[in-house]
Amino acid sequence: MNRAVPAAVFIAVFALLLQAAHPAYQLDDSPETAAAAANLSVQHAPGYPLTTIAGRLAILLPAGGAYFRLNVLGAVLMAGLAAACAAAVPSLCLVSGGAAAGAFTGLAFAFLPQAWDCGLSAKGVIYSSSMLLLFAATGLAIRARATGAVRPAALASLAFGAALAGHWMTAACLLPVLLWLVPPRTGREWASRAFLAALGASMYLQLPLSAGREPCWGDPGTWGGLLDILTRRSFTPQVAIKPAGLLPLQLLYGLFAPLREGGLAFLLLAFAGIAVLWRTRRAAAVALAGGSAVLIAAVALSTNPVHVVNGDLILWLLDRFYLPILAASAMAAGVGLARMRVALPPATSRAALVAAALIPAALLARDMSLRDHSRDYVGHDYSRNIVAPLAKPATILAEADYQCFPLEALLGVDKVNGVDKVNGLDDEARGRMLVVTNPFLRRDWGWRRLARVLPWTAEVARTPGMNWDQRVGVLAERFRSSGPVYHLPMCTNPAFMGRMEYHGLIYEVLPPGMRPKPPSPESVSALFRRLRLRGLLSDRPLRDPAALSVLDAYPMAAAAPAAGALARRDRNGAVAILRAALPWPGHFGRAMLLLSTGRMLAESGRYGEAEAAFREACGIRPYDPDSVANLATARAAQGGAERNAAAMAAFRWVLRRYPNHAIARANLVSLEARLAGIGRPSPMQGLVPLPRR
Repeated sequence: MNRAVPAAVFIAVFALLLQAAHPAYQLDDSPETAAAAANLSVQHAPGYPLTTIAGRLAILLPAGGAYFRLNVLGAVLMAGLAAACAAAVPSLCLVSGGAAAGAFTGLAFAFLPQAWDCGLSAKGVIYSSSMLLLFAATGLAIRARATGAVRPAALASLAFGAALAGHWMTAACLLPVLLWLVPPRTGREWASRAFLAALGASMYLQLPLSAGREPCWGDPGTWGGLLDILTRRSFTPQVAIKPAGLLPLQLLYGLFAPLREGGLAFLLLAFAGIAVLWRTRRAAAVALAGGSAVLIAAVALSTNPVHVVNGDLILWLLDRFYLPILAASAMAAGVGLARMRVALPPATSRAALVAAALIPAALLARDMSLRDHSRDYVGHDYSRNIVAPLAKPATILAEADYQCFPLEALLGVDKVNGVDKVNGLDDEARGRMLVVTNPFLRRDWGWRRLARVLPWTAEVARTPGMNWDQRVGVLAERFRSSGPVYHLPMCTNPAFMGRMEYHGLIYEVLPPGMRPKPPSPESVSALFRRLRLRGLLSDRPLRDPAALSVLDAYPMAAAAPAAGALARRDRNGAVAILRAALPWPGHFGRAMLLLSTGRMLAESGRYGEAEAAFREACGIRPYDPDSVANLATARAAQGGAERNAAAMAAFRWVLRRYPNHAIARANLVSLEARLAGIGRPSPMQGLVPLPRR
């Protein structure tokens, strides 16, 4: 095998990823991953001990800060995956030109958007580390099948077990392929393989050994708690309420992942390569296509991408699960390219090679301004902006989500690694305690863990006659005796509804009986002048949905004075404040502001402007029934054949999915009566009330 091509691919991919890597972290699960690695604690289920241990070892390296070291680890692993793909293709081609096809494969895979993102962030280490081990296990199994040797099969079992300690949900999908490639023939061989796989997976012992460290998701110090984490039991209720018609959509979404990521030419080359492998290297074809098919089916069956709170369909949450499918597609595309070069005349073959070389170049250039995160400080600045205006000492309540994770990094990673001494973070973080309420304090283990840190909370947990949310309300009042209590913008606890007062990008939880006062526009403007806002309003707009859901805090904070304008019955002033807040990046929160804007415009009879606001809200949340019903109402209010037809179709769409949606049903009846000229039609009903935050 020519090692020069894989080495060149590794160097090229690593250099490019390093140049584009985040200076701190991406606004997904990366801050949580970084905090777990820095403190050897436990990430969300299933714990990902392989990533935690590998990240901790990377943090020990004497180069740069903790975030830089983790991002370097992500770049190294992704470059290694690209090099492994480049090295595997020549042995699959069985024709000349395998080196060029290998270079194409490695670069095309690395430049796919999902692979690129995984190479830039700590979260990506979860997928790339597990994939490298799966790649090794598959290669060893194919070698064992070809040669009949025992050692490669044993090493494949060990690598597979280690991959289970990374992302077992995708690793387990490869087990049928490995057993088909090298099935154990005797009971002794079954036992030996199982022992080696268990040895590789023994990294899960890190979870109970780290049960007393923070931040920690779950209670791995008990057998039941450890089993809950390993089986992801906290996520199973979401799967149980999955809509029945979603399965075919998810299957299609997974099947067309290579098309979304690499384009039509990439997909066609992959199909051609699989056809070639089926005739020449059937074991490899089964490994690539069969493993991909099992993974697509497993993701469709075991995940529910519907947000349980607001009902939005969020398919992009599944994208990284399909990384092994993208690698398989890239290798198949490399085989297809090599076979095409042999099958075509020399002149046409050279032209085809040049055209194929444009695929990875185009992938790299596509949205490059958005994929270069070397100056992306929005995540780190967000966490600094959260704590900067808070009193000390103080308690910060949060629900486990993207908005919460950056605070874990600020209060954990920076202090552990001495960054606080350079940037003054120690002074900002001292005296602030982060308490994750949901889902932690909806479980007995959450209160047990909290009692280890604060023994007096055990008494609150035993308070009779209260549900979990009410106990959290009592807990907040106890915390108030030592300082203010704050809550991040996302809050589903009814105990706090109606008494969360604006305090910058966070809300202060007021004592019971007190009503929040809306801030003045001047105080909000003064706050934003003090915040770090690097990159938020630049010419490089953010598009990552996970990041945008965190950054909702900015438009929501900017729009807070609108409540005061409404209290003064100044609807036009409220609309002006909301519109001034809309340029700030955001996702769900920004959609809520658009709904509020549209509703106020519609109540003023400005239905054309309201329709535009509702249409933009539907662009963010296309499956939200209230957004669609509001848009339909605004269209129907304006009249006209085209708008009436669109409104009627939209009302019916809402009612097919949400039969009890009262506004949609009432307005559909009213619209049908108006169009039919039957009697005196009832007036169009009011717009859908917006949820309180």
